[in-house]
Amino acid sequence: MKTRSVYFKAVEGLILFSFVLNIMGCAAGTGSGRPDDPLVQLQNQVSALRSEVNQTLRRVENDRASLSQKLEPLERSQADYLADSEEMKSRLQAIESRLNEYTERMAQLTEKIDALQTKMNEELEARQMGTIPSGPGGVGVPPAAPTSPNPVPSEATGRMPSPGGAPPPAQPPSPPPSPPSTESGAKGESGDQTAPGRLYQTAYNEYTRGNYDVAIAGFQKYLELYPNGELADFSQYWIAESFFNLKQYETALKEYDKLINLYPKSKRLPWAYYNKAQVFLKLGKQVEAASHLRYILNQFPNSEVADKAREDLAKLGG
Repeated sequence: MKTRSVYFKAVEGLILFSFVLNIMGCAAGTGSGRPDDPLVQLQNQVSALRSEVNQTLRRVENDRASLSQKLEPLERSQADYLADSEEMKSRLQAIESRLNEYTERMAQLTEKIDALQTKMNEELEARQMGTIPSGPGGVGVPPAAPTSPNPVPSEATGRMPSPGGAPPPAQPPSPPPSPPSTESGAKGESGDQTAPGRLYQTAYNEYTRGNYDVAIAGFQKYLELYPNGELADFSQYWIAESFFNLKQYETALKEYDKLINLYPKSKRLPWAYYNKAQVFLKLGKQVEAASHLRYILNQFPNSEVADKAREDLAKLGG
């Protein structure tokens, strides 16, 4: 816009100069007509100047047209740039809002984890001092698993994948059975609660509330303190379950593999294989899912999950 303003001022100056030359030409036309007459000489100079001005005006007009053609795409680019800037600003604001939301959620999660850690520390201190209180019901039999989507299992060695390709089962699998009794000294419906049992129960309660991140931290703490505890295999199982419910399927598979490899005699093994088949179905890997279901029927034909494995395998075509 500034360039156009300068251009129009230049044109106005040339037009004014041309007008002055015309007046001077008229004045010169009143001379005697002799070549040595000053007015004749002036008239000739005015004519030459007029011709030069006209040429300059034509050049200026051509330059104006060329400049307009060059300025038009620049103006469009400027408008596009402004529009893009507004869009980018909106996107940045949206990203900032989401970051604030994530920060708030992380702060809440941190508070829950800190509370769980504090509770664990108190229980451990009480155990060391021998002042752990007893409570009704103990932790002999933890509550049954919630009716949320069924967890998942892990890879076994020595299995040959079988052909398949049918869609996953139409109905979601039913929840696995509840865990067995806890550490020795805390079995049954009453009795003193041990620190391992209380720690396990606290983490399991968080799982049943859907606080899977907190539950994972609790079960991992149990495994850190009691890697050979009576509930170690169950803690590993619920870690895998929690990752499944968080839809972190690849991590869930790895956690089920830990259960199978570290606790080969666990009563949770059939469920681990079955639930791993469900993970593979979630990932669209039907061949692997069918292989795990077949493995259950071969290795655990009398397990409580065998019938479910047989039904799912039939739906997969084999």
